[in-house]
Amino acid sequence: MTRKGRIGSSPIRGTLKSDICRFFSFMYFVYLLYSEKCDRYYTGYAADINTRLTRHNNGFVTATKNCRPYRIMASKSFATETEARIEEARIKKQKSRKYIEWLIQGNW
Repeated sequence: MTRKGRIGSSPIRGTLKSDICRFFSFMYFVYLLYSEKCDRYYTGYAADINTRLTRHNNGFVTATKNCRPYRIMASKSFATETEARIEEARIKKQKSRKYIEWLIQGNW
């Protein structure tokens, strides 16, 4: 790594190490969170579940900031971001707490 986080001898203009890592991150995850405080589930997707959970629990996500803390109840990995987004949308489209609890019980 060289100055200012750039890598290689002639990096592509403006390419930072974090950009390269994101490009080569091959797994995306759909996750199910639960808040005991509000007795509420939240479905989302991310490349890094732990970082995303930290953002949820630190109040950086508007949709979850009032019901913190959250814990991960279940997750599933996908090869592409598109596949993960499709699965997230499919789960949210169900609009069913029973369905989410069924997934958490190991039926995913």
